[in-house]
Amino acid sequence: MSVLRLPATKLIELFRAKKLSPVEVIQQIITELPRIDSLTNAFLATDFDRALDQARQAEQMWIKGEPVGLLCGVPVSVKDSIEVDGMPTTYGSAIYRENRQPDSVIAQRLRNHGAVIFGKTNLPEFALRPETFNLLREPGRNPWNLERTCGGSSGGAGIAVATGLGPIAIGTDSGGSIRGPSAQNGIFGIKPSYQRIPAVQTWRAAQGRSHNGPMTRTVGDALLAMRAIAGADPRDPDSVFVASMHQNYEPGDIKGLRVGVLGTDVEFLEGQDVTSALKDAHSLLKAAGMDVVFVDAPPTYSPLRGSGDVWPYSGDHLAASIALLGPNFLLEHGSQLTDYALKVYSDGERLTAFEYRLAMSHDAKYRQHMSDWLVEKSIDILLMQCVPAAPLIDKLGRVVDRDSNGLAMFNIARLPVAAVPVGAFKESGMPFGLQVVGRYGCDGQVLGVSEMFEREKMWFDSWPQIAA
Repeated sequence: MSVLRLPATKLIELFRAKKLSPVEVIQQIITELPRIDSLTNAFLATDFDRALDQARQAEQMWIKGEPVGLLCGVPVSVKDSIEVDGMPTTYGSAIYRENRQPDSVIAQRLRNHGAVIFGKTNLPEFALRPETFNLLREPGRNPWNLERTCGGSSGGAGIAVATGLGPIAIGTDSGGSIRGPSAQNGIFGIKPSYQRIPAVQTWRAAQGRSHNGPMTRTVGDALLAMRAIAGADPRDPDSVFVASMHQNYEPGDIKGLRVGVLGTDVEFLEGQDVTSALKDAHSLLKAAGMDVVFVDAPPTYSPLRGSGDVWPYSGDHLAASIALLGPNFLLEHGSQLTDYALKVYSDGERLTAFEYRLAMSHDAKYRQHMSDWLVEKSIDILLMQCVPAAPLIDKLGRVVDRDSNGLAMFNIARLPVAAVPVGAFKESGMPFGLQVVGRYGCDGQVLGVSEMFEREKMWFDSWPQIAA
């Protein structure tokens, strides 16, 4: 087996036993990445020279028996909306092709724990789409079927982990952007409780709803990454609030948890496969000692749009770029935007302050409504569908819009949610997953239930043909 198919936990075990060197691992990534990337368009930037230097340093630390941090020598990729020193951070936009920023708090923490950051993964412009399409390079393609999308917005991250280009990728999720690509590429991903992993960097557009999180092939690797990068930062008050609840994210005893299983009502071809998986999951949960009940759908979410049907978060996006490039951003750079980003940024100019505040109040009420619903139903964990199979890409590299409310609602509610890879659709052969939703701050319960699925082999553990 290629060392690139080993989880981070196993790599560390081999590093410790001096049976494998971090240099060998990164060299294999350097060898395999150009081939896989040429087929999938997974990366927007790489820094192999610095990665090799970091791997050599980690090798010496392991030789001396003095490893630094939890990820010493482990190769990690970072979504290109997260700022990393030494590589451009484009946010998926041609406007920022040459943008250089210092390390974000996430990158700092990865380095402090010895991670080897080797590349920045592809995404749609400003993370605004459930596909990976921008003006920087060709669209992201799913390694299971290159005629299909890799999803979005953490699409490149999904490709990287699914093909063995690093066991850990760091993504972001403001409306399903970790969970969708994880399910569609056949890997595990978790959107922790809001700001469990803080967001401190120069450019940030999705305040109030964007969660940072790891994408991996195993729960153990996700937990390892969270141990390295989670934790309060005083520059991010919301992260301090999460820490104040004294809720940790270590998987604990899941016996006795009350789990609500939501039947699928989606009208897509593979719906029966999802229904079958939910039934199998129901049996496993009961066997693991949990109280399992079927439940009706949780409260639905619809954003309170401004006049002219303006998306209420459009102003946040425009403000983020004005802060970086000046008040004439749209006038000077609008022609360089994708069609979908141009609409959002143009709408941002029309959104009034009172409409924005009304929308934020609306979202806060929904957040409380969802919390009350979980309490009313006495549900600790909600298990439900995730997304359909990755759709085909058209001749222009685009996919048809699909309703993502079953994902975005949990961003507004700020709850921890994992996408668990449970199988492949019979018709298309494409991977799919289920969502494991927890109460706010109870990330450990989400990880614990996910770990149970992995332990009981209700887990998609296959590799696409193009994998390393």
